[in-house]
Amino acid sequence: MPDRVSTSRHDPAYVSPARINYIVSSLYPNYSANVTDPPRGFSIGSPIYSLEIAPNPSPPSFSGTVKAFHAMLKVCGRAFNHTKIQNEVAALFLLARYCPSVPVPQVIAWSEDGVTISTFHQPIPDSSGLADEKPRPWILVSQPPGRPLKTADLDSVAGPAILAQVAQHNAAWRRYIPSLPVFGNVRFRSSSSPPNALPPHETLNIDGFLLCHRPVPGPVTTTLDYYMAMLKDQIHKVMSSRPYDDVRCDLVPLVAEFIERDLLYLSCVRPSNREEISPIFSNLELSPRNILVDYGPSGQVTVTGIVNFEFAAFLPEIDEFANEFIRREGDWQERHYTILMDELGRLGVRVPPLPGLSREVDNKFSDQEWAEACLLWKLIDNVAPSYIVDGNPDNPKLVNRASIVVRDCIDRLQRMRPHRTAPKLRPGLLVNREMVGPQQPSRTNWDADRTVCRNPITSARVASDPASRRAYHPSRTRRGSRCPCSRWIASVKNGNAVSSVDRTSGANTSFSAYWCIVSTDSVNFG
Repeated sequence: MPDRVSTSRHDPAYVSPARINYIVSSLYPNYSANVTDPPRGFSIGSPIYSLEIAPNPSPPSFSGTVKAFHAMLKVCGRAFNHTKIQNEVAALFLLARYCPSVPVPQVIAWSEDGVTISTFHQPIPDSSGLADEKPRPWILVSQPPGRPLKTADLDSVAGPAILAQVAQHNAAWRRYIPSLPVFGNVRFRSSSSPPNALPPHETLNIDGFLLCHRPVPGPVTTTLDYYMAMLKDQIHKVMSSRPYDDVRCDLVPLVAEFIERDLLYLSCVRPSNREEISPIFSNLELSPRNILVDYGPSGQVTVTGIVNFEFAAFLPEIDEFANEFIRREGDWQERHYTILMDELGRLGVRVPPLPGLSREVDNKFSDQEWAEACLLWKLIDNVAPSYIVDGNPDNPKLVNRASIVVRDCIDRLQRMRPHRTAPKLRPGLLVNREMVGPQQPSRTNWDADRTVCRNPITSARVASDPASRRAYHPSRTRRGSRCPCSRWIASVKNGNAVSSVDRTSGANTSFSAYWCIVSTDSVNFG
């Protein structure tokens, strides 16, 4: 056995064979593991090791029969921390508790620091004496039988039966896992108190979003807050990443204005026929590669496993479908996805109004809701696409292409915006005055005639050329002179744009550092 199981040289997340065998022997005395690598891409950002756990050779006098079994050890990639492991453990726990008929992996053990072994009963302190280079969090789960679903399976005579089974499992977790009044991923209330036989609400907590680039403040309890958090997070990435230097000052005001003026009025954010949307348990990776099937001796096919719940979360009910539809990248063929939605609709689940659905399916999202949800997620994905990273020579072309998509999505969403009276907001939230966030004690930002800017610019480097200067400090300008900024002032905290204010509103946030954003020569980032 090699000293180190192979992983991508670009990803330092690995577990040595010695560590894996220590984990196995701690959980199953007199057992050892034969480790192999699965095909790459089986899980996004998490190397997966396939383990055949078998008993050690028994003495000749032993007459019993002990079978080997298979498991998967998933290592948390460098882009995430222990909360990703907590989320998958919690998701599988909820599925096992409320949806025992759904074939998902069973949690055997996990580690939040890469060393201490945790189980649903008690932790096992590290006594191996091993010194791993960079221990990473991991989760060890059983491996369901079967192989990944292929397009050929869905095109065969067994295809409709497979999709009917997938629909039943999807409907089960949407129906039976209790709906909670908070959006987000799931975490343990305390690392020392993992979920067990206690009621889940005593050990689990919904807090934050794994795919966000920074912590999301406070519980997210409304769909408006949820979509604001997604867009704000993308703005944060644009403001703090060098690849966006050439488009930042055009892109940020555009998205900020959309949040302020249009987001609230979208049907998918605040449907007119309901007060608020309840979050439901959603699996954002329900794709053929994560569905396992097995053919019986008579040719009967069974869905034997649904894997990869690492990003499962409590989200708006339309989000799981919109994410699949926008991000599926060929995973689902349109004809198969339509059949799946048809089966879900027959089971009472609200489904997208796709062409080709049976007339019997009448529990559908409106055309307006569905179109807006897809455009909104296309917008969110393209403000700061995940494929744009520092050092890529193609970044300018990729950024410009994504910016065109953003403008197109915003334009189409604005034209689709229904004309109706805005619903009453919860206390503490200003819309059409502040971009986002709770109302804070504010100070006057403009004189009565709203022509004099009094904001200190403390986080921007002022351009040296006065003629082209767009960001300026008031000490350099005569009192009473007209502010050179045209509309937007983005507030800054620790160098990150966190809010904005329209010049005509006179509103302000509680932060003390601001810059004016008009063109590419206004702000340079260090």
